[in-house]
Amino acid sequence: EVTNVADVPVGLSGVKFVQAMPDGSRSGIDYAFPDQELAPRQSIVVARNAEAFAVRYGNEVVPVGQYQGRLANNGEVLRMLGPGNEVIQQFRYQDDWYRETDGQGQSLEVRSADTVAPELYGDVATWRSSHSSGGTPGFAPLADFDQNGRLDERDIDLLCAALGEEDLR
Repeated sequence: EVTNVADVPVGLSGVKFVQAMPDGSRSGIDYAFPDQELAPRQSIVVARNAEAFAVRYGNEVVPVGQYQGRLANNGEVLRMLGPGNEVIQQFRYQDDWYRETDGQGQSLEVRSADTVAPELYGDVATWRSSHSSGGTPGFAPLADFDQNGRLDERDIDLLCAALGEEDLR
């Protein structure tokens, strides 16, 4: 899943994920994005197998394409390049960050793509275990405002306080 966190549209022509690393090794996936524009706050999803994705998640989110390779369960480097082969994003995720994401059904999700600096994507604090099995591809993750790993009444209270509203329960 890729999200445009900017306030302006972003063109994806020539943008790609690549497995080839500068040292000659391979890691991650290969995928060249279609020539399209990503609106502010818009997310798109690429999948290894679009049919399997539809069976698991339904047809509400349709992948823009299928990547080559495989995302390693034990962690690896993901690398995204721009049209001139400049690095847009590169980070390593780790298998041991959260027990729930290691064969338990949960996936890794960015805590808040809007507020996390790109250079922090390789940091465990940037990520969390998804609240639902398989994650929420194409949708914003549920807001765990107190960051305790649960969605509960405290999160509602914090949301209401941030909005300047009384508790509506």
